[in-house]
Amino acid sequence: MIKFLVSFFIVFLTVSNANINDKVKQLIGETDYAVHESLIQFLFQDRDKYYDFSGKLSYKKLIETLEKNDLINLELDGKTTLNYRFIFNYNPKKSLNLLKDILKSQGHFNYKTLNIQREGDNLLWDFEIETIAAINPLLLSENLVKHFCKIEDMKKEGNNWTIEIDTFTSNVYKPFDFISNEEMIFNKPLKEYFLKISNADIVKIYSFRGNSWRPNVVFYDDELSVLKIYKKDNFTRFLRLKVPQNTKYIKIDDLYSLANMKKGIKVTKE
Repeated sequence: MIKFLVSFFIVFLTVSNANINDKVKQLIGETDYAVHESLIQFLFQDRDKYYDFSGKLSYKKLIETLEKNDLINLELDGKTTLNYRFIFNYNPKKSLNLLKDILKSQGHFNYKTLNIQREGDNLLWDFEIETIAAINPLLLSENLVKHFCKIEDMKKEGNNWTIEIDTFTSNVYKPFDFISNEEMIFNKPLKEYFLKISNADIVKIYSFRGNSWRPNVVFYDDELSVLKIYKKDNFTRFLRLKVPQNTKYIKIDDLYSLANMKKGIKVTKE
C-alpha cells in the first residue's frame, strides 16, 4: 500500500509538473520559455498551490505569478489583429452577454464577431479584434470570478487565443450571507443553496422532516476552486462537517434532485 501511494504521488507530481510547463509554454511561447526556464522552474517549484482539490489548474494563480515576474507580455508591436475563441459550458446566452460586458469594462469594444455556434453543451464565440495589447487574462479572470465563473483552460498560438470558461455557477446572483449570521433557515430551494462564509471551523446542516436528502456539499475558495466535496448516497438528517482552510463559499445540494430538500434546511456554524 505504501509503495502504491509513493508511486501515485510520483506520477501525480510528474504529471502536474508537465501540465504547468506545458501551460506556461502555451501562454508565453516556447522561445521565451527556453530563455527563462530556470526562473520558471524556481517560481513554480511549489506545484501543489496551483491545483485545486479536484486536480484542476488555477489559471488565476498561474497568470498572477507570470505577470508579477514580467513573463507574460501583452503589449504588441503596434495595432495587430488578434483572434479569440471563447468556449462556455453552461447558460450560453447569459454567459455571452456577461463576457461582452466584462470585455467592455476592460476597454475592448471594437471586436468583430466571426462565428457563434453550439457544439454539444458548449457555446463557441469567435471574434477578431484590432488592438495594441492583448486582453489581460488576469483581469479577465478576476472579473469572471466576481460573477461566479472561472477560466478552465487557456491557450495561445501566435495571434490566436482559445479560452474555456466554466459558467456553471454563473446563475448565482448573490450568495447567502453566512458571515454575519450564526444560524440560517432556508425554505424550499429553487436552486442549490450557495453560502458565503468566513471564520468558521465547523458547519452543521439539519435536514427538516419530510425531506429525503442525499447530501452533495462543495467547499470553494475565493477563486471558486474546489477545496472539498462531501457526498453521501443515503437519506441524511444531520451533517457536521469540518470547513477546509481558505473556504469562502459553500454549495449545499442534493445528489439527485432539489425535490429531496423540499422542506428546507437549517445551517449553523462553530
